[in-house]
Amino acid sequence: MKVLKILLALIAVNLVSWGAAEELVKASVVAEYDKVDFPADNIIDWIPLGTFTSHFGCARACMKAEPLMECQIFDYDGVNQECKAGNLGDYDHELLGSSMDTKRVWIDKSKFCTGEPGPVPNGKWVCHMKSKSQRCMLVCDTGYTSGQMILDCILGPDNQRYWNNLLPGHKCYETVVVIMGGNPNRNHVHMLSKSESKHLPNFFETDPTYLHRGTVQFNVGQLLFYSPKEDDALSIEYNFRGPNPGSKVNLTSQTTGILSSVKMDSIYILDEKSTGVVVEQIELTGSPLKITHVAKEVLTIVNKDGFRGHLGCAARFSDTSLIYIAGTKAVEVNIVSREYKFLPGELNILRDAPGCDVIMIDGLMTVLVAGGNGIEAGHTSEYYDKNLLGWKLTSGNLTYARESAALVTTSEGTFALGGHISNVGSEKSVEMFDLVTQQWVMTSLVTAGMHGYGLAATAVPKEFIP
Repeated sequence: MKVLKILLALIAVNLVSWGAAEELVKASVVAEYDKVDFPADNIIDWIPLGTFTSHFGCARACMKAEPLMECQIFDYDGVNQECKAGNLGDYDHELLGSSMDTKRVWIDKSKFCTGEPGPVPNGKWVCHMKSKSQRCMLVCDTGYTSGQMILDCILGPDNQRYWNNLLPGHKCYETVVVIMGGNPNRNHVHMLSKSESKHLPNFFETDPTYLHRGTVQFNVGQLLFYSPKEDDALSIEYNFRGPNPGSKVNLTSQTTGILSSVKMDSIYILDEKSTGVVVEQIELTGSPLKITHVAKEVLTIVNKDGFRGHLGCAARFSDTSLIYIAGTKAVEVNIVSREYKFLPGELNILRDAPGCDVIMIDGLMTVLVAGGNGIEAGHTSEYYDKNLLGWKLTSGNLTYARESAALVTTSEGTFALGGHISNVGSEKSVEMFDLVTQQWVMTSLVTAGMHGYGLAATAVPKEFIP
């Protein structure tokens, strides 16, 4: 009897030990894997791993499958007890928004970064997962801009995944307006804020560079100006340091017409052509980011009645899309899915060569468009109401009718400047939009040079201005 009790005790101890070991295995599996929504189009095939009574067994099978295959993700069907490993394709469909189809699967956390890089005042990280990598894009609040935008998930020396180091430019800066070129002062660069307007030194003043009807964006401490030419497109880098900043670079591009541009995860140039509006992407790569100066065509927006034959303007429209406005139509371009759609409703007034930029209305990011060819269009402005899915005229009109003017939103507000103006001598005038009253207010500011129409303007961090 005593021997039997000892045997039973030993069996009980072994059972407890086995149970503890099983719990350790489960804990390890849970630590290694997590269930997430993954881009469905990235998974091109499923490889059967067998049948198991739980997803823990499926996870262990996934772990054992390596190195014969890379098991980054797996799927477990609890009803049929089937376990499958996902085979990922080389072509990545990015997950950055609700428009992409996803599948809920288990992922190997050691192969992906978890969480966001960290809080950023006046901005946020928008992170997306691809088949082979992860990337976060810094999206700044309306009127703010970042020096550097991209963080990638990298493999550390301990064979774990981490977001690569934050750089000084990974912040959202307060901004002012910087203007390049225009007619007649095609070789000038100027700064404009609520309190001052001043000339900025540059090498273009003694150079026959034709800074007219181009577009400009800020990135990594410099201005990037793009302009079409008969033989090729022109790209100019304007650095804010040194007595004679700036250098000319040829841009590999097909741009030939009137340009607009928007900076998001890349710089997107929109060019009006006979076939439609071509959207080209200039990638920002490296750490710190470098400009490749190679534009690749992303898509072509096919002409549509009310859209065809009119010069337009472009602006950011959401965290993952930009908007292009021409005539009585507006089209939204999703930078992730590479798809576009015409927004419901038409503009109240046909607009040819207007200005536009992003603003906040009722807590929602949207776009304000103003001016254009003709007295009615030139004096008026309207914005897209995302709640009503339609265009609404603002309460007040511009003081001067402006064609080919620039609208720039900074951390101080939205400015309208330049353009063809019928009132002689008023080309230097600057107006500011009051978000509360929706009225345009004439300021005492003037552009430091008479840029007139065809100028390029953008928001630039205050602290970069010499």
